[in-house]
Amino acid sequence: AGYTRQSHGSLAKGMLSAVKLISGEDERIRAYSLSVYESPMIIAEKVGELLAEKPAPTAILCDITSGSVHNNLIEFCSRTDMEVIVMTGMNLAMAIDLVSKPSSMPLRKRCEEAIQAAHEGIAFFDRDIVEKALHNQCYDEL
Repeated sequence: AGYTRQSHGSLAKGMLSAVKLISGEDERIRAYSLSVYESPMIIAEKVGELLAEKPAPTAILCDITSGSVHNNLIEFCSRTDMEVIVMTGMNLAMAIDLVSKPSSMPLRKRCEEAIQAAHEGIAFFDRDIVEKALHNQCYDEL
């Protein structure tokens, strides 16, 4: 399977750097950012070229739903016969979970579990929550 990250600015490049730091080098992972490429259409073309060169089921992680990058990749996804899944709301928990799954697991299942990991990794902490957790010595609540 292949994994690509696409974003506005250089978020995808930073995400790739963080995933590599935690999970190690992985030639299946690529990043395409609007800070490097001139338009979202070029990013979709680059993904198409990659898949033509190395056909494999591929998860594409985007920064935001309905953004220009996402819209172009959705259009690309609708035109390809390859197994391509476009995911939005990219965060580090999602990206690491996705690449840590065994390649024998179906791509759709890996993507569903990665989205669940992303949801579980989103939280907020204010003084009341922290003080309660510290008072009860429930550090796993933080």
